[in-house]
Amino acid sequence: MKITSKTIFNRLWNEGVFGNRPISWPTIAAVIESGYAGRVALRYKGPGGGGPFVSGLLISDLPRAVHDLMAQGYSESDFYPYEDTPTDELCINGEVRQYGELCLLYSTVPKRMRESFKEGQKWATGVMARIVLAELLEPEDREHLYGLLDAYPKHTVEFTGYCTRVGVLQRRMIIWEVRSY
Repeated sequence: MKITSKTIFNRLWNEGVFGNRPISWPTIAAVIESGYAGRVALRYKGPGGGGPFVSGLLISDLPRAVHDLMAQGYSESDFYPYEDTPTDELCINGEVRQYGELCLLYSTVPKRMRESFKEGQKWATGVMARIVLAELLEPEDREHLYGLLDAYPKHTVEFTGYCTRVGVLQRRMIIWEVRSY
């Protein structure tokens, strides 16, 4: 299967097809009604990707955050909430693809992916990419990542590895995106 749009990816991601992900809710109203007490993030699911990402929100912060996004021209339905993940426990942010050989774009700066890449982006290929992943990911997470590359050839897999267990499966890696190239 080829992931040709953010809409297709989001549906499969929320169904758990790609493995571990944060706890998420389909709407902002759903997270408010759930009784969840932790911090949440708002992820853009609108067309084209690359939209705003708002993190570190308390449930009581959601109405203000949505109002601010709407003032920028977005719709509430362009976003869905999920549990915020701990940047202070981050080991690696990365994008990996199999393009002849394994190619890894990564950063170990403990910040959200966009900021992490801006401050400390590195590149590794082939055996060096495998060594970096072996040093920074748990064996089962690394094997899952390779499995996604096999299942989705000509796709990039975006992930974050943590030093603690996170997400619905309580693993040390979250898959953020699988996209064709």
